[in-house]
Amino acid sequence: MKKLIAISPSGQMARFAGPVAALLAVCAPSGQAASGTWLGGSSAQWTNPANWSAASVPGAGETATFNSAGNGNTALFFSGSATVGAVIFDTASVASYGIYDGIGGLSTLALGPAGTITMSASVAAPQEIATNLTLGTASGSDTFTFTNASIVSGATLFFSGTIGTGANTGLKTLAVAGAGTTEIMRGITNGAGSVAVAKSGTGTLNFAPGSVLGFNQLTASDGTVNVNAALGAGAGTAAVSVTNTLGGAPTTVKFGYVSQQLSSLTIGAGAKVVFTSSVASFADVGEGKAGSLTASSVVPEPGSIGLLLLGGLGLLQCRYRHSGNWLGK
Repeated sequence: MKKLIAISPSGQMARFAGPVAALLAVCAPSGQAASGTWLGGSSAQWTNPANWSAASVPGAGETATFNSAGNGNTALFFSGSATVGAVIFDTASVASYGIYDGIGGLSTLALGPAGTITMSASVAAPQEIATNLTLGTASGSDTFTFTNASIVSGATLFFSGTIGTGANTGLKTLAVAGAGTTEIMRGITNGAGSVAVAKSGTGTLNFAPGSVLGFNQLTASDGTVNVNAALGAGAGTAAVSVTNTLGGAPTTVKFGYVSQQLSSLTIGAGAKVVFTSSVASFADVGEGKAGSLTASSVVPEPGSIGLLLLGGLGLLQCRYRHSGNWLGK
């Protein structure tokens, strides 16, 4: 069944025995990267080895862990670029950290292949990645995962720098998971490659008002997504798909604050789409479920360029073809 929709108005060190091992230990590079836990014993500078438990800065393929008060050095900064395999915020006693750009918007933190940023369920304080973030260090397809598992009130995972592919080509999938809240504050851009955002988990993904959402694929299979900025690299370029494959509470996508023009909108059975604005709100009624359109496929009306959401007018017009049911709202 298809619906045609047109819309008008959000450890221990290993021990080596013998002289060969001793020689290897002497010759090993002193600056070699290793996974480490932030101690903050010297300063707030990310790139200072003295601030990390391994006495070296975590690099590509390595994990940077934050699980304490960090000696009060919780507003981290670095100049230039840095690469890390994973960032983990852990334990109930971890402070609220911010990882900032040290040179006014020109620094970049890159996530290595299949990189992850994670807040564990025990974390009680908000965390922020405030520097620009590059997905990957090479061209080609890859998946990167942001997970906020904490449902503690206020324990939001914020991204206030620009997220993108940089000079890397290929499709980079950004998987947002967990039961907690993740907020994209500045935006996501394609760069030389392209970004697809995939929301799973029961938590909430917020795209903040004023953010730049220059990517063209958004899928949601669980939880809630609030889209409060214009979606797509250009008008009529973004494809949105909402499904509820796990059952339970409806997967919900809410569009608000600004006008939207989409290339397609696909809504699976049990999923929910709500259109709002600052001056009006509207939740459409489909097949008896408030705010739900439960077709297996929703596409633009033939001949139309896209789906036009003019939220400021608070008006939703639908053409619904299903056994003589309603044709408009």
